[in-house]
Amino acid sequence: GGSGSDYASRRGGVVWVVHGGVARLTDSTIDDCHTYDASPTWHSSMTLRARSRRLAAPPEPSFAPVSVDPHGTLSLANTVFSNCTAQTGASAVFVSAEAHLRTAMLSLELPCLAGVPPAIHADRGADLSIRALSVSQPDNCRRAPAELAASAVSGAAATLGAGVSLVGGEQPEAGKAPASLCSAGTCATDAACTADYEAMADALMVTARCSCEPPNLPSPEAASAELAPYEGGCLTPREGVTVSVPQAVAENVVIELSKTSRPETANRTIVLHMGG
Repeated sequence: GGSGSDYASRRGGVVWVVHGGVARLTDSTIDDCHTYDASPTWHSSMTLRARSRRLAAPPEPSFAPVSVDPHGTLSLANTVFSNCTAQTGASAVFVSAEAHLRTAMLSLELPCLAGVPPAIHADRGADLSIRALSVSQPDNCRRAPAELAASAVSGAAATLGAGVSLVGGEQPEAGKAPASLCSAGTCATDAACTADYEAMADALMVTARCSCEPPNLPSPEAASAELAPYEGGCLTPREGVTVSVPQAVAENVVIELSKTSRPETANRTIVLHMGG
């Protein structure tokens, strides 16, 4: 079907989220994506492996392996892009203006090639939230961290997105996230947000990492314990908060218990108020 955005659409070879559409990929690997110019149209050859199944993607006009049209929404959770290239647009995901991209535990395994567009590119006006981004390159590749960062996420995407930031110089105090990194809604309910500098060796790029810190626990309603801090939330443990006596006039009551030498039975109703 048409995207509603005519020539401005960046049709995806594996996933194309059309105008106003919604899509989600979880526990998936998209590898060997090669978008190339086959004038007068664009074509792509790639494969999609989802949940241990490998599916061949049909060659269709494309500017990126995965594309999101205006007003479309794409969620990527625990997903890997491996060895993906393109001549223009984006090597992995192209996000149009007024489109939405939300990722958690996304891995970009970049090829060691020069002149390849960034893996993730976003037009001005796009809405991004990138959490726990992992970036790697082949062992024989010698790209500097600044070049590696530019190959992963375009500068525009880095400044547009919640949960991702380009920084320079010395990294801040360990685990302390920049103020702009952990905004409201970056992590799920009751999850902690910290800075993750593992993706870039010298902290040229930092992404938000969410976690369920003790005593909080991952919600059983989440897709997995690993994704709970990003989608699903954390649960606070149940614990006693206050103890009261029904119909008591005073807010605080002290009850003294004592034993006698003769048998005696007494009943007292005590209410334990739980929290969490």
